[in-house]
Amino acid sequence: MSPRIWVGLPEWEPARMSDLAARPVSGVTGLVLGDPFCPVRAFPGGVRDILPLAAHARELGWQVAYQTPVYLTERNFNETLDLISLLREQLSLDLLLVHDVGLLRRLAQEQQGLTLCWSLWGMGRADMLSRDFLDFLRELGVALIETNKPHRVVPLQQYGFQVAYGLTKNPVVTFGRHCYTEYVSGDLCTKVSGNVPLCRDRHLNIVNSSQLRLQTDGYQLINQEGSPMCTLADSADEYFIYARGEDEMEEALNGLRDATNV
Repeated sequence: MSPRIWVGLPEWEPARMSDLAARPVSGVTGLVLGDPFCPVRAFPGGVRDILPLAAHARELGWQVAYQTPVYLTERNFNETLDLISLLREQLSLDLLLVHDVGLLRRLAQEQQGLTLCWSLWGMGRADMLSRDFLDFLRELGVALIETNKPHRVVPLQQYGFQVAYGLTKNPVVTFGRHCYTEYVSGDLCTKVSGNVPLCRDRHLNIVNSSQLRLQTDGYQLINQEGSPMCTLADSADEYFIYARGEDEMEEALNGLRDATNV
């Protein structure tokens, strides 16, 4: 059975979905909707945007995954839970990317019957996996674990998990609770004209004292020089492609097809 390929872009539009679906052979089976940090970038209209986009993806034959926020607090926890329930009830959500233990516990208590993936964002800044932690995730209903380390794929599969392998051209160096693009530019997203998020087209370059070349991407600082998209693990069950635009998406899809014949 061929692995599923999921594509995540900072923002989706119906026309972009339709264009991808119209291509003769893309290999893509599902779309990742949502931004790990900023709902305004992914869905400027909030919930009003999410459901129509998800429904359009479903009409085009895509499976739908939802990317939950990395930082869940009292401010957005219940809102996120309500949205998950809405997507599940109206669209039979195919996959939920989770990175918060509290949300996992709540979903387990409510027995929502969702396919859960512990995503890369759940690793945070301490990227370590232990037997106890893996057992803990399994008890809470996690079926997939996402990684970007090829050597982890087979051991995780042998331990009983499906493995999703994440691909990105611009590795994340760090992330935070405040928008780096706002901070470096000195502008506020809410004051930008045209109702377009500040980070949509503005990736500001930074060179620090160690000459590490960074670039702002909203709440993330990424490696400005980038890297090849396809340092692959050909035994993965799923692939996630995180791209900032069509060019990066095409590069990843081409490399993935060449390397794995999917």
